[in-house]
Amino acid sequence: MRHPTSSRQEMISQLVEDSLASALSESPPFWLREIFENGFVGYRHLSDRQLGMEMQLRGLGASADIPDEDAEDEVSFNVAHI
Repeated sequence: MRHPTSSRQEMISQLVEDSLASALSESPPFWLREIFENGFVGYRHLSDRQLGMEMQLRGLGASADIPDEDAEDEVSFNVAHI
């Protein structure tokens, strides 16, 4: 599904860039420590809804047009709060 403001690939690219900036700017590297301890599923594996939610949580301009998917796709995974 395409969001009006961003394609799926653009959303993934923006989230990766934001995550890298966050990881490199934190001291101590709490975020990376949590990733290595608990893992990370990868943005490509998130549903369109989850990508949109991540974009909104980070203030990266995701559209409010986030599809409502089945409960099985409602896995809450927010790397900003790992």
